Amino acid sequence: MAIYPFSPSCALTVSAIVVAPPFGQHLVDSVQSVLGQDYPGERLEVIVVDGSRSPGAAESLAPFGARVRCISPGDGDPPAAIDRAIAAARGELIALQYAEDLWTPDKLRRQVALLQARPEVGLVFGDMAVVDDNGAQLCASYWEASGITPHRGRPLGALMRGNFVPAGTLVVRASLRERFLPLSGHPGCEDWWIASRVAEVAELDYVPVSVLRFRGPGRNLCLDADGGIVLRDRLHEVPLRRWLLTHLRAGATAPVDLLASCERFEHCALALAGQRGLPLSVIVPVTEHDAAMAAAAVRVGRAALRHGDLPAAARAAARACGFDPQREDVGRLLAAVRVTVARESARGAEARAAAGARAGDQRALKLRSFVTLALAEELVQVPELLRAYAQTFGEDDDASLLMVLASATPASVHALVGAVVAAGLDSRDGADLVATAVGGPVPPALVRRAAALLSPYEQPGTLGDLPRVDADSVGRLRTWMDRGEAA
Repeated sequence: MAIYPFSPSCALTVSAIVVAPPFGQHLVDSVQSVLGQDYPGERLEVIVVDGSRSPGAAESLAPFGARVRCISPGDGDPPAAIDRAIAAARGELIALQYAEDLWTPDKLRRQVALLQARPEVGLVFGDMAVVDDNGAQLCASYWEASGITPHRGRPLGALMRGNFVPAGTLVVRASLRERFLPLSGHPGCEDWWIASRVAEVAELDYVPVSVLRFRGPGRNLCLDADGGIVLRDRLHEVPLRRWLLTHLRAGATAPVDLLASCERFEHCALALAGQRGLPLSVIVPVTEHDAAMAAAAVRVGRAALRHGDLPAAARAAARACGFDPQREDVGRLLAAVRVTVARESARGAEARAAAGARAGDQRALKLRSFVTLALAEELVQVPELLRAYAQTFGEDDDASLLMVLASATPASVHALVGAVVAAGLDSRDGADLVATAVGGPVPPALVRRAAALLSPYEQPGTLGDLPRVDADSVGRLRTWMDRGEAA
C-alpha cells in the first residue's frame, strides 16, 4: 500500500458538500465530523444542502456561524440543490457527505495527499464502516461485507458491471465537475455516475481503509442474514445501468465486461419488476426512438461479427440491449457475441497452454512472486475454489494462480474458461491467472515454483508436500504472502 506524505503548507482547498435529508437528526454530528478533520481549517469550505425546508435545520447549524453556508432547495427538488452547491463550490476539490454519516478524522488528509502526489488521478475514494442508527458498528468494511473489489486506473469495464465507489467517501477535482453535472438526472446513484464520468478522462484511485461511518439501516443498503450488504431498491440502479449501455465510449470497455453489464442490467430490471409487481415494459420503457436505435445497433453488430470485429460487435450488442432488452434479435446478437467471446477465450487459453507445454522449461511462465498451484479439473468440479480466490486476490496483488491442465483438449480448456468466467475472474482487473498443460502428472519443477496448493483434497506425491488451502481457508494465502512465507 502506497503511503503519500501530506504537506499542510500546500494543502489543496476542499469544498465539502453535506447533503441533509428532511428531518436529518444527525446533521450536526455529520458537519462536526467534517469540521473536525486533521486538515487545515482555512483550506476547508462546508456547504450544507438543506433538504428539510424547515427552520430547525438552520437553527441547529447556527453555532457553526460563517464556517458553514446553506443552500436550500427552495421551490426545486433536493437533487437540483446539490447541483447548485457543487457549481458554487470554491474549492479545488469537491467532497460529498451525507448528513446521516460521519467522516473519520484523517479522511481528507489521506485522500488529498494522494491527489497531491498523483495529478493524473481525478477522483479518490475509500472504504466505509457500516453502523446502526445509534452509531454501533455493524461491519468494519463495506467492501468486504458486500464482496466488492475496488479498482484503480480507468476501470470503465468494472464500473459497467457495478459500483464500488461509496458516495460519502469520494473526493473529486473541481475541474472535472462539468463532466458529471447535473447529478439530478441520477438520484440515488450520484457516486456511480460521478465515478463513471470521471473514469472516461482521468484515473481513479482509493485509500484501502474506512474513511466513513455509514448509517445503513433505513437507507438503500442493509445487512442480510449472512452479514452481506444488499440493495433494498433497484429503482435508481436500472436507469443508470441503461444509460451506461447506451452511451458507450468506443473502445473503452472489453467485450467480457460489456456482456456482464448487459446480464446485470437485465437481472436488475427483472428483479425490480418483480419487486414492484410491474411488467418489464414499465420498468424499461421503449419509445419508437429506442426501438429504432436498437434495430440499428443490431445491424451494426451483425456486420461487425461477419467481419471478425468482436469489440465492435460487443459494443453494438450492449447498446442494443440498453435501448430495447426485450427484442428477440437483440437476444440473438448477444448470444452470438457471447459464443464468440467464449470461443476466442478458449482458443487463447489453449494456445498459451500448448505453448507452455512445448517450451518444456516451465520457468518461462510469466508468474508473479507468490504462486498458488491448482489442478484445473478440481477448479471446474468445485467452483467455490475460484470464487474464494477471486475474493482474496486482485490485479494489484503480486500473486498468480497457476492452473495446471492434464491435457489441453478443447473440452478441458473450454470447461476451465467457463469456470473462470463464472467466478468473475475474466476481468482485466481480476487476479493474475496462468494456465499450462503438462500432458501428465504435475512436473516437480512446477511444484517447486508454488508456495501453496489450492485444493479440496489431500494430494499424493510432491503435491502433498505443499501447504494446502481449500475454499474455506483460502484467506491463509494472503497471510503467507504478506509474511513472505509458505506455511
